[in-house]
Amino acid sequence: MNLTVSFQGGTPGLQKRVAKIANKWITEGGAGVNFNFVREGRGVIRIAFGKSGHWSRVGRSARDANQSDPTMNLMVTDSTNEDELQRVTLHEFGHALGLMHEHRQPGNPIIWNKPVVLAYYKKPPNNWDSAMVEAQVFKPYESPTSISNGYHPDSIMHYPILEGWSKNSPPIIVGWNRDLSQSDKDFISGPDVYPKL
Repeated sequence: MNLTVSFQGGTPGLQKRVAKIANKWITEGGAGVNFNFVREGRGVIRIAFGKSGHWSRVGRSARDANQSDPTMNLMVTDSTNEDELQRVTLHEFGHALGLMHEHRQPGNPIIWNKPVVLAYYKKPPNNWDSAMVEAQVFKPYESPTSISNGYHPDSIMHYPILEGWSKNSPPIIVGWNRDLSQSDKDFISGPDVYPKL
């Protein structure tokens, strides 16, 4: 499967860095797709570099977007260090490939300390309201079409869980994952993902 990826802004150097990292889903993860990166045009995946945070449409929902609108935003610049650029790019391309947030897996063991987590996400750079935090962090998936290979805290699709964020004993702490985990690779290379694209 070939997916054309176009850019809406960003320098050629930044575009090249993003493309190289995104291709790790293929070279390291074994995803059964090919990304065809173009500097302009209307790709299935359209990347902007605005100031509206990091986000991406999930899987086939990119096809529902207005053709002039981005389907992904990376709030990065030429000065963003490689470590941060990799974390953000791999995560958002995971969404583009149809993957959801790992911490919202049904049956995950996290007992959230909600007031602490809410206070974090309500501040800059996120500036999320309570409904957004509920939707992006706390609420487990309910879709009958979702598929899963279980809960894996080392997934690139997992948000961090900082000290004091869980009420579990012992507490659950998850760092800022920056690499594809083995579970990410096993899942993306499996046969069940691609109907989502």
